[in-house]
Amino acid sequence: MKTALAYIGVLLIWGTTPLAIQWSSEGMSFLLSVSVRMAIAALLSLCVVLLIDKRLPYSLSALRSYAAGSLGVFGAMLCVYWAAQFVSSGLVSILFGIAPVFTGVQAYYLLGEDFGSRKLFGLILSLIGMLIVFADSLNSDVFNTYAVFLLLCSAMLFSLCNVLVKKVAAPVSPLQQTSGTLIMSAAAYIMLSIIAQVELPNHISTKAGISLIYLAAVCSVLGFFLFFYVLNKTSAGAVALITLISPLIAMSLGSLFNQEVFGFALLAGAACIALGLMTYQWPSIARLFRKRA
Repeated sequence: MKTALAYIGVLLIWGTTPLAIQWSSEGMSFLLSVSVRMAIAALLSLCVVLLIDKRLPYSLSALRSYAAGSLGVFGAMLCVYWAAQFVSSGLVSILFGIAPVFTGVQAYYLLGEDFGSRKLFGLILSLIGMLIVFADSLNSDVFNTYAVFLLLCSAMLFSLCNVLVKKVAAPVSPLQQTSGTLIMSAAAYIMLSIIAQVELPNHISTKAGISLIYLAAVCSVLGFFLFFYVLNKTSAGAVALITLISPLIAMSLGSLFNQEVFGFALLAGAACIALGLMTYQWPSIARLFRKRA
């Protein structure tokens, strides 16, 4: 029951994250926005972990696990924030939805998980959908095309994060994993902001400020805790199933609150990706329906 509730929580948080990312960057650079978010989240998570777990492990295996998690929080998130300047929040979530395919391929090589003909067919369908979306982006400006490419890179990094955390299997709690990952990622973001000489804004809008707090407290601290909790309780492929539904939430919110319009090619590509993911993850979906019956 706890795992199911955590799974639903991650689903809802991921569905709202793309729109919050776009709103949080209004009036400031994307790098400053993500750096502030991660700095706040790191401080909050450290307070929580010291209050509940009393300590934050720093053994070699724990540090390796935090570094693996940082591939998703620093590497993937940096790509997402840059891309969110040029594409809709719905497209951000759609292309991030390709992550289960990358997860499956990486888990096959790094974890020895099965990769049969059904998964191969799902992979092909998802790749076709990805190509449709990418071809559609070529009709837009060059930054849109770069953004699509970086979103695919972010999905690959996020998938690699899933698999490597599972492979390291450090003796840390989900809360400790979250805090260690956020602290390591926040340090990297701050260093990058200093190197890039990011300028501080004269004014931050209310919408951007609220979005930053939501991203830091809910999406980062609570979201990553629930994510690593679910990752600890299920397989790497099962975790990636969340990306099948969260794009629908993100697209709906983008249309309602951000006046985003989705063309036929984008919708066709998204449908193809979703069909591929359903094929790829069908045993997990079938088990879910059997439990509900």
